[in-house]
Order: sequence, then C-alpha cells, then structure tokens
Amino acid sequence: MQRRAFDRVISWMGLVLTALLIVAGALMTWAHNYVNDQVHSQLSAQKIYFPPAGKALTSLPAAD
Repeated sequence: MQRRAFDRVISWMGLVLTALLIVAGALMTWAHNYVNDQVHSQLSAQKIYFPPAGKALTSLPAAD
C-alpha cells in the first residue's frame, strides 16, 4: 500500500470515528435528560420526596 493511500484510509477512519463519537455523545446527553425528566415528573406526581443530603431521617412523617 502506498503511503498516500494509507494516509487517506487513516484520515477517513478518524473522521468516521469522530462522527460516531459525536452522535453517541448527543444520544447519551438526550437519554440522560429524558430519563432525568421522567423520573422527576413521576416521583413528584406520586408525591415521593427524599430528604436533603446529609440530613438523617429520624422519624417518618405523619400519613395523610
């Protein structure tokens, strides 16, 4: 294989890998936002809350 052909193959592989990583990153960002919104909306619709971080839960709140 000539050096020029090898350089083109490597360059195209780099471009394809770059495009693939950009698409994967965009899809993972979208999935993170979607899951975060779904969990938040479902927990708040069911009125499920967690205590703030670092605060010990000493007793359960009174049932409504």
